[in-house]
Amino acid sequence: MATIQSQLREMIGEVAYTPNQIADMLTHMDLGMYASPERIRIYVRKHDLLVDLEKVGVQPSRKSRTTCLVPKSNLVQIIEGMHIPATEKNFEDAAYALGYQL
Repeated sequence: MATIQSQLREMIGEVAYTPNQIADMLTHMDLGMYASPERIRIYVRKHDLLVDLEKVGVQPSRKSRTTCLVPKSNLVQIIEGMHIPATEKNFEDAAYALGYQL
């Protein structure tokens, strides 16, 4: 069975990241003050910037606590809404450096 992220990518046609991965990317960019996975999780839920895996029928191949992912196309809204001094390109570079999907 495919990974959660690859299943979702197949469904929505783009890469998606967990709030923890977004926080890791921010830390990699030396923007750790913005890197609270919980703060990111709250923001994306409040602004409907996530995909609820259960609602779209994504089945994890093994036990996972991941319940939602943030599509890459929503990063700009997060950057602007949370006033993060970074660009989508900065996130792409961090994702590449951390070995995350691009």
